[in-house]
Amino acid sequence: MLAVRDVDSGYNLLQVLREVSLSIEEGEFVALLGPNGAGKSTTLKTIAGLVRGWSGEIVFRDEPIGDLPAHRVARLGIALVSEDLNLFTGMSVHENLLVGALRNGDRGGRRDALDRVFTLFPRLAERRRQLAGTLSGGERKMLALGRALMGEPALLLVDEPSLGLAPKITNTVFAALAALHAEGRTILLVEQNVPRTLQLVDRAYVLEQGRIVLEGPATMLADNPHLQQVYMGAAG
Repeated sequence: MLAVRDVDSGYNLLQVLREVSLSIEEGEFVALLGPNGAGKSTTLKTIAGLVRGWSGEIVFRDEPIGDLPAHRVARLGIALVSEDLNLFTGMSVHENLLVGALRNGDRGGRRDALDRVFTLFPRLAERRRQLAGTLSGGERKMLALGRALMGEPALLLVDEPSLGLAPKITNTVFAALAALHAEGRTILLVEQNVPRTLQLVDRAYVLEQGRIVLEGPATMLADNPHLQQVYMGAAG
Protein backbone atom coordinates (compact mmCIF):
# COMPACT_ATOMS: atom_id res chain seq x y z
CA MET A 1 0.00 0.00 0.00
CA LEU A 2 2.71 2.48 1.00
CA ALA A 3 6.38 2.62 0.02
CA VAL A 4 8.80 5.21 1.39
CA ARG A 5 12.10 5.00 -0.47
CA ASP A 6 15.34 6.74 0.57
CA VAL A 7 13.58 9.85 1.86
CA ASP A 8 15.54 12.80 3.22
CA SER A 9 13.47 15.44 4.97
CA GLY A 10 13.66 18.21 7.53
CA TYR A 11 12.86 21.82 8.36
CA ASN A 12 14.59 24.72 6.58
CA LEU A 13 18.30 23.88 6.87
CA LEU A 14 17.84 21.22 9.57
CA GLN A 15 17.94 17.71 8.14
CA VAL A 16 15.97 15.21 10.24
CA LEU A 17 15.46 12.13 8.04
CA ARG A 18 18.32 10.43 6.22
CA GLU A 19 17.53 7.86 3.52
CA VAL A 20 14.48 6.53 5.36
CA SER A 21 12.82 3.55 3.67
CA LEU A 22 9.80 1.60 4.90
CA SER A 23 6.79 -0.18 3.47
CA ILE A 24 3.31 -1.17 4.58
CA GLU A 25 1.08 -3.80 3.03
CA GLU A 26 -2.70 -3.56 2.93
CA GLY A 27 -4.15 -4.51 6.32
CA GLU A 28 -0.83 -4.40 8.18
CA PHE A 29 -0.25 -2.82 11.56
CA VAL A 30 3.28 -1.39 11.56
CA ALA A 31 5.09 0.61 14.24
CA LEU A 32 7.84 3.21 14.01
CA LEU A 33 9.85 3.18 17.23
CA GLY A 34 12.76 5.24 18.50
CA PRO A 35 13.87 7.86 21.02
CA ASN A 36 12.69 11.46 21.22
CA GLY A 37 14.11 13.53 18.39
CA ALA A 38 14.79 10.54 16.14
CA GLY A 39 12.44 11.80 13.42
CA LYS A 40 9.38 9.63 13.96
CA SER A 41 6.85 12.47 13.83
CA THR A 42 8.69 14.04 10.90
CA THR A 43 8.32 10.74 9.03
CA LEU A 44 4.54 10.77 9.51
CA LYS A 45 4.28 14.44 8.57
CA THR A 46 6.34 13.86 5.43
CA ILE A 47 4.10 10.98 4.37
CA ALA A 48 1.01 13.12 5.06
CA GLY A 49 2.33 16.06 3.03
CA LEU A 50 2.71 18.45 5.96
CA VAL A 51 6.48 18.43 5.51
CA ARG A 52 7.96 18.35 2.02
CA GLY A 53 10.59 15.66 1.53
CA TRP A 54 13.93 16.85 0.18
CA SER A 55 14.67 13.74 -1.86
CA GLY A 56 13.52 10.16 -2.29
CA GLU A 57 10.10 8.83 -3.18
CA ILE A 58 6.78 8.19 -1.42
CA VAL A 59 4.29 5.98 -3.27
CA PHE A 60 0.74 5.23 -2.10
CA ARG A 61 -1.17 2.59 -4.01
CA ASP A 62 1.17 2.95 -6.99
CA GLU A 63 0.76 6.75 -7.07
CA PRO A 64 3.69 9.06 -6.21
CA ILE A 65 2.56 11.46 -3.46
CA GLY A 66 5.82 13.02 -2.30
CA ASP A 67 5.10 16.32 -4.05
CA LEU A 68 1.41 16.56 -3.14
CA PRO A 69 0.10 19.06 -0.56
CA ALA A 70 -1.47 17.69 2.59
CA HIS A 71 -5.10 18.21 1.50
CA ARG A 72 -4.58 16.14 -1.63
CA VAL A 73 -2.83 13.38 0.32
CA ALA A 74 -5.81 13.31 2.70
CA ARG A 75 -8.24 12.99 -0.22
CA LEU A 76 -6.39 9.86 -1.33
CA GLY A 77 -7.28 8.24 1.98
CA ILE A 78 -4.35 8.94 4.31
CA ALA A 79 -5.34 10.34 7.72
CA LEU A 80 -2.87 11.65 10.29
CA VAL A 81 -3.66 11.81 14.00
CA SER A 82 -0.87 14.14 15.08
CA GLU A 83 0.61 14.51 18.54
CA ASP A 84 -0.90 18.02 18.83
CA LEU A 85 -4.38 16.72 17.82
CA ASN A 86 -5.52 20.02 16.16
CA LEU A 87 -9.09 19.84 17.42
CA PHE A 88 -11.63 22.63 16.97
CA THR A 89 -11.87 23.49 20.65
CA GLY A 90 -14.83 25.85 20.25
CA MET A 91 -16.93 23.16 18.58
CA SER A 92 -18.68 20.21 20.16
CA VAL A 93 -17.47 16.61 20.05
CA HIS A 94 -20.20 15.82 17.52
CA GLU A 95 -19.27 18.79 15.32
CA ASN A 96 -15.59 17.83 15.36
CA LEU A 97 -16.50 14.32 14.25
CA LEU A 98 -18.66 15.64 11.42
CA VAL A 99 -15.73 17.74 10.19
CA GLY A 100 -13.78 14.50 9.90
CA ALA A 101 -16.55 13.06 7.72
CA LEU A 102 -16.37 15.78 5.04
CA ARG A 103 -14.45 13.40 2.78
CA ASN A 104 -17.24 10.84 3.19
CA GLY A 105 -20.04 12.13 0.96
CA ASP A 106 -22.50 9.35 1.75
CA ARG A 107 -24.87 10.36 4.58
CA GLY A 108 -25.55 6.75 5.44
CA GLY A 109 -21.81 6.13 5.53
CA ARG A 110 -21.36 9.06 7.90
CA ARG A 111 -23.98 7.64 10.25
CA ASP A 112 -22.29 4.24 10.18
CA ALA A 113 -18.90 5.82 10.83
CA LEU A 114 -20.31 7.84 13.73
CA ASP A 115 -21.84 4.72 15.26
CA ARG A 116 -18.49 2.93 14.90
CA VAL A 117 -16.62 5.76 16.63
CA PHE A 118 -19.10 5.81 19.51
CA THR A 119 -18.79 2.03 19.83
CA LEU A 120 -15.00 2.29 20.04
CA PHE A 121 -15.14 5.26 22.41
CA PRO A 122 -18.39 5.28 24.44
CA ARG A 123 -17.10 8.28 26.39
CA LEU A 124 -17.35 10.39 23.24
CA ALA A 125 -20.99 9.41 22.89
CA GLU A 126 -21.57 10.57 26.46
CA ARG A 127 -19.91 13.91 25.69
CA ARG A 128 -21.14 14.44 22.15
CA ARG A 129 -22.63 17.89 22.96
CA GLN A 130 -19.65 18.99 25.05
CA LEU A 131 -17.13 21.48 23.66
CA ALA A 132 -13.89 19.81 22.63
CA GLY A 133 -11.92 22.42 24.56
CA THR A 134 -13.40 21.20 27.83
CA LEU A 135 -12.42 17.54 27.39
CA SER A 136 -9.68 15.81 29.35
CA GLY A 137 -6.41 14.94 27.64
CA GLY A 138 -7.47 11.32 27.15
CA GLU A 139 -10.83 12.32 25.74
CA ARG A 140 -9.12 14.65 23.28
CA LYS A 141 -6.95 11.76 22.07
CA MET A 142 -10.08 9.67 21.53
CA LEU A 143 -11.75 12.52 19.67
CA ALA A 144 -8.77 13.09 17.38
CA LEU A 145 -8.64 9.39 16.52
CA GLY A 146 -12.40 9.25 16.06
CA ARG A 147 -12.39 12.30 13.79
CA ALA A 148 -9.76 10.66 11.57
CA LEU A 149 -11.85 7.48 11.37
CA MET A 150 -14.93 9.42 10.26
CA GLY A 151 -13.36 9.85 6.82
CA GLU A 152 -12.95 6.06 6.41
CA PRO A 153 -9.21 6.37 5.66
CA ALA A 154 -7.37 3.63 3.83
CA LEU A 155 -4.21 4.34 5.85
CA LEU A 156 -4.22 5.67 9.40
CA LEU A 157 -1.09 7.41 10.71
CA VAL A 158 -1.15 7.71 14.51
CA ASP A 159 1.46 9.72 16.43
CA GLU A 160 2.09 8.97 20.14
CA PRO A 161 -1.49 8.09 21.16
CA SER A 162 -0.54 7.12 24.74
CA LEU A 163 1.61 10.18 25.49
CA GLY A 164 0.58 11.72 28.82
CA LEU A 165 -2.39 9.41 29.34
CA ALA A 166 -3.40 7.56 32.50
CA PRO A 167 -3.04 3.75 32.23
CA LYS A 168 -6.79 3.18 32.00
CA ILE A 169 -7.18 5.59 29.08
CA THR A 170 -4.07 4.14 27.43
CA ASN A 171 -5.72 0.73 27.60
CA THR A 172 -8.81 2.12 25.88
CA VAL A 173 -6.79 3.68 23.07
CA PHE A 174 -4.68 0.58 22.48
CA ALA A 175 -7.79 -1.61 22.55
CA ALA A 176 -9.36 0.60 19.89
CA LEU A 177 -6.28 0.32 17.68
CA ALA A 178 -6.30 -3.46 18.09
CA ALA A 179 -9.99 -3.57 17.13
CA LEU A 180 -9.33 -1.46 14.03
CA HIS A 181 -6.52 -3.77 13.00
CA ALA A 182 -8.77 -6.78 13.50
CA GLU A 183 -11.23 -5.15 11.08
CA GLY A 184 -8.49 -4.98 8.44
CA ARG A 185 -7.45 -1.34 8.85
CA THR A 186 -3.94 -0.40 7.77
CA ILE A 187 -2.12 1.51 10.51
CA LEU A 188 1.31 3.11 10.93
CA LEU A 189 1.85 3.85 14.61
CA VAL A 190 4.50 6.03 16.27
CA GLU A 191 4.73 5.13 19.95
CA GLN A 192 7.26 5.24 22.79
CA ASN A 193 5.74 2.40 24.82
CA VAL A 194 7.88 -0.20 23.08
CA PRO A 195 6.91 -3.39 24.98
CA ARG A 196 3.19 -2.67 24.64
CA THR A 197 3.53 -1.71 21.00
CA LEU A 198 5.41 -4.86 20.03
CA GLN A 199 2.59 -6.91 21.54
CA LEU A 200 0.15 -5.11 19.27
CA VAL A 201 1.72 -4.71 15.82
CA ASP A 202 2.76 -7.06 13.01
CA ARG A 203 6.10 -5.44 12.20
CA ALA A 204 8.20 -2.51 13.36
CA TYR A 205 10.97 -0.19 12.28
CA VAL A 206 13.41 1.46 14.68
CA LEU A 207 14.49 5.00 13.83
CA GLU A 208 17.57 6.52 15.47
CA GLN A 209 19.14 9.85 14.52
CA GLY A 210 17.01 10.02 11.39
CA ARG A 211 17.95 6.58 10.05
CA ILE A 212 16.25 3.19 10.12
CA VAL A 213 18.58 0.98 12.16
CA LEU A 214 16.38 -2.09 12.72
CA GLU A 215 13.31 -3.63 11.17
CA GLY A 216 11.44 -6.90 11.30
CA PRO A 217 8.51 -8.83 12.75
CA ALA A 218 7.42 -7.60 16.18
CA THR A 219 8.12 -10.98 17.79
CA MET A 220 11.71 -10.91 16.53
CA LEU A 221 12.34 -7.32 17.59
CA ALA A 222 10.97 -8.03 21.07
CA ASP A 223 13.93 -10.38 21.56
CA ASN A 224 16.51 -8.00 20.08
CA PRO A 225 19.24 -7.22 22.68
CA HIS A 226 19.55 -3.56 21.57
CA LEU A 227 15.84 -2.92 21.95
CA GLN A 228 15.70 -4.74 25.25
CA GLN A 229 18.56 -2.71 26.69
CA VAL A 230 17.74 0.73 25.27
CA TYR A 231 13.93 0.74 25.14
CA MET A 232 12.72 -1.91 27.56
CA GLY A 233 15.02 -1.32 30.50
CA ALA A 234 16.69 -4.74 30.40
CA ALA A 235 20.04 -5.01 32.07
CA GLY A 236 22.98 -5.60 29.80
